[in-house]
Amino acid sequence: MERREANKAGLKRYRTGRPCKYGHYAERETRSGRCIECKNACQRDYGAANRERYKEYGRKYREANKDYFSEYNREWHQANRKKVLERYKSYYKRNMAANAARSANYAAAKLRRTPAWLSTDERNQIKVFYDVACRISNCLGESFHVDHIHPLRGELVSGLHVPWNLQVIAGRENIAKGNRFHGD
Repeated sequence: MERREANKAGLKRYRTGRPCKYGHYAERETRSGRCIECKNACQRDYGAANRERYKEYGRKYREANKDYFSEYNREWHQANRKKVLERYKSYYKRNMAANAARSANYAAAKLRRTPAWLSTDERNQIKVFYDVACRISNCLGESFHVDHIHPLRGELVSGLHVPWNLQVIAGRENIAKGNRFHGD
C-alpha cells in the first residue's frame, strides 16, 4: 500500500489497487477507507440537492458580515484595478444594446425634465457646467461629472434639468451618490 499526503486538509490517502464497490480505482482515505471519487460525487450530489439551503446560508453570512465584505471588495478593486476595468469593458461590449437603451432613456428623461420656459441664457449656463466638468477632468486627470442635486428620476424627489439643480463633482462621488437626494 502506498501512503502519501494528498489533500488540503492533510488527510492521508492510499491506493489499494482494487476497485471500490462502484468500480473506481481511486485513492482512499486512511481514516474511513472511503473512495475519493465516491466521496466527491456524494458531496456534489449533496450540494446540488441543498443548493437553496447553501444560498440562504451564504446570504445570511454575507449580511451578518457586511462590513468585512465591503472592505474586502473595496481593497480587491483597488489592488486589481486593471482587471476590473477589463471586466467593465467586456461587459459593455457584450451588452451594447442595453447600454444604448439606457443612455437613450436617460437622454429622453433629461429632455422631458428640461422646461420649455428656460431662457437662452439659462440653457447656455447648462452648457457651461458640462464644459467646466470636461475642463476640470482634463486638467486634473480625474473624472468629473455634472450632477443633478435633485435627481431627474429619483424615488422620493425628482428635479429638473435647470442650472440651479446642477453641480460639478468628482465622478466617484457622483457614482456613489447614485439616484438619491441628500437633503440638508
